[in-house]
Amino acid sequence: MAVLGVILIVGSLALAVDMTRLFRVEAQIQRIAENAARLTAQNLYLMEDQALIPMVEGFIRQSLVDGSGVSAEGAGTNIVFIEVVQDRQAGQVSVAFEVAVPTVLISLFGAGEGNVLHAESRWQISLPPSEIILVLDRTEQAALQSALEGMKVGAAHFSRILDALPKQPETVRMGVVPLGGDRVNVAPRKAWTRPEEWPVLVPPAVPGIKGWSGPLEEERWCVLPRYGEGRNMPIPPSVERFPVYLEITVTPDPETGLDRYEVTTPEDCDLLRLLPPEGQPGLVQAYLEGVTGHGVAATGTALTWAERMLAPEWSGVWQAGTSFPAAYGAAQKAVILVSGSANADAALQDPLMGAVCDRLKSEGVAIHVVDYQSPPETRAGLQQCASEPARYFRVENSGQLIRAFLDVIRFLTEIESVSPWT
Repeated sequence: MAVLGVILIVGSLALAVDMTRLFRVEAQIQRIAENAARLTAQNLYLMEDQALIPMVEGFIRQSLVDGSGVSAEGAGTNIVFIEVVQDRQAGQVSVAFEVAVPTVLISLFGAGEGNVLHAESRWQISLPPSEIILVLDRTEQAALQSALEGMKVGAAHFSRILDALPKQPETVRMGVVPLGGDRVNVAPRKAWTRPEEWPVLVPPAVPGIKGWSGPLEEERWCVLPRYGEGRNMPIPPSVERFPVYLEITVTPDPETGLDRYEVTTPEDCDLLRLLPPEGQPGLVQAYLEGVTGHGVAATGTALTWAERMLAPEWSGVWQAGTSFPAAYGAAQKAVILVSGSANADAALQDPLMGAVCDRLKSEGVAIHVVDYQSPPETRAGLQQCASEPARYFRVENSGQLIRAFLDVIRFLTEIESVSPWT
């Protein structure tokens, strides 16, 4: 009887050890499944399947043997299977796997079936309602240094991913401010300009030959910074209009004897217009194809226009009849500044850049700075402009540039655990 009692006690202890071990391992592998599914969702649109799935499987295998996995409790644990299921249209992923856990007493009486543990987790990724402004360095310096093409490729890849991410219709808008001088092409928005400065004595209002085919406001013209307090503030044009930068030259026509009117606005006013945040990120890709090197760096001015694309005071100004820009806090607002050029007029532009960055950050706008080979005198200002150190990316080559854009997407997207497929 004593021997039988000892056997029962030892058996009970062995069973208790086995059950405790299984419960503990089950909790650990479920945590691994949660982390693996979260990792999968986070990279669903950033990696191709042939790279993503092996990475997730490797993460699971490594987690089962390192200190954060089950090595302390489940030495000898074997993976039965790993399954990664993706639905890119819905932005949902499921990660499931099973492990066989060696035991003492359960293995003797349970034929091993009870030692297989299952873990599964489902996560989804989405882009919340957002207003995103890309400020892109397209200066002549950037073009000459071959940096512009790399920035265009990175920005196009960024916009393609944003376009593919699950989102509610009409809730994500993206605009572009080309960084290259303080004369900004806002055509055809003639109503934003000072009426006394807009040319009116041109054909057909006066006799003569018009050297352009459509409305004058569709030709090359820009606005200049405003005067006084409203110079670089987000005051809408309904309150204070902009000075016009438009030149028309009149010469006699030798054939008709009439005056011929030609638009001769200097080339420091570029043909490339701002891209207002009127639509989906997919529009950005076509826009970027037309970006070429132009002008000098005026980062403060460019950021001022980015602020005007986000400020609620400009609601309905960019596109009549709409409610964007939304109020601060009503949507995710972000600026992605991609630059590597020093400001030409640093005495004016550097303090202006700092002031606009501080204003945007005080309103909760997330500023991401991709610093592409900037000189030392520019680097500190770019670092200070970013919302936090993690949102400043110093890059030296095109590969690092692409990775910086991918990191920005990780900041912009939301991921959450979900129950069954929805």
